[in-house]
Amino acid sequence: QDGIDEKDGIVEKDGRMRPWPSCGKNKTLRYVSEYDHVCTEDLICLHDSKAEFIPSEDLCNGIETCGNENAICTISLGWEVLGKKQQKNLDEEKHLFHCLKGLSELQRLTSPCVHAAFRHNKENLFGMSEKTDRLFLPMKKHNCSHLYGELYVYIACMGLCEGTVKCPLTEKVRYDSCMGQYPRRIYTTQNQQDLVFLLKSRGIYHSDVFVCDNNRCIDYSKVCNLVDDCDDNSDEINCANAFRCEKSRETLVRTRVCDGFIDCRDMSDECNSRCSREIINNMPLTVFAWIIGFLAVIFNLVMIIDNVAKLGNCRTPMVLLNKILVLLISIGDFLVGGYLIIISLQDAMRKKHYCSIHREWITHTFCSVLGVLSTFGSQISLFAMTALSFARYVGIRNA
Repeated sequence: QDGIDEKDGIVEKDGRMRPWPSCGKNKTLRYVSEYDHVCTEDLICLHDSKAEFIPSEDLCNGIETCGNENAICTISLGWEVLGKKQQKNLDEEKHLFHCLKGLSELQRLTSPCVHAAFRHNKENLFGMSEKTDRLFLPMKKHNCSHLYGELYVYIACMGLCEGTVKCPLTEKVRYDSCMGQYPRRIYTTQNQQDLVFLLKSRGIYHSDVFVCDNNRCIDYSKVCNLVDDCDDNSDEINCANAFRCEKSRETLVRTRVCDGFIDCRDMSDECNSRCSREIINNMPLTVFAWIIGFLAVIFNLVMIIDNVAKLGNCRTPMVLLNKILVLLISIGDFLVGGYLIIISLQDAMRKKHYCSIHREWITHTFCSVLGVLSTFGSQISLFAMTALSFARYVGIRNA
């Protein structure tokens, strides 16, 4: 309408040509109306003989966007990757770890995989579908310290965790569990006496819910995931993959324990027997400090008394100088020995709770005085030894 040909782009006010905004490339190349348009991984969809672009996440979601893609997805997209497990949509069998399609050689080299049914707290449940929680998983045990959510639940409750790891599913699903949730629940019986309920998903009846201590229910994926999804922390209490602070009861990943940074409000992630936060961190060094400290104090005290008593008997200035320098060396080593004894004594007194008062200790005046005492003693000893060596050298040259 304005007489300007804009087939190649938009003409700005300053006369410069700006290309039309576009998304995709090759066959999926198309122009969009806005420059701030977010280009997604769109696919071409033939619907009613008309080509349309639809986001890839809208495919295989149960809704016939194109008209027939769900039938195709059932055949060609039968595998959906979910974290460390791989779930087969055709029969709901869940493949864990390396028990995936196409990894038969890896299964042969590491650990063979077996088919199993996950039936924890679900025995003799009337109406339970046979296809519920069918697993394909390795036979060997795993270190569950770094497994979370649904994968942790399956491996722990199947007894495949190394060590003594408890199953987090401690509460059975009862008829009065999860009140206010799952309005379409179906009541049934277990062991022909207990009234429970089932849920229906994709035509399969199951009871895959975790019952919190407050009677709230969550999915297996939210159990042992380091997040308090129950609002009472009951979904994280019986999990071996996390560290729980002693008093504040916060939940941390195990790699944040003894890492030098305080994450718990009660400092229990750093102040515990594993971290060994003490003034003197190991027993051999503690024993060495006690022995050297006592020997330095005793022998240097003897030397100090002996040299002070003999100062008046010196007949020449050089002999007097030597006695004074030896006396200074003894005083310096005596101070360092006293420092070692005091530090060892403080370590013994504060060993159990030193970590919690670490900052107070290193900023306290007494700790500063000990540092000055140690530095002063070592410097006096070093100065006197240097001066004594020089005096002996001069004496030898003059002789």
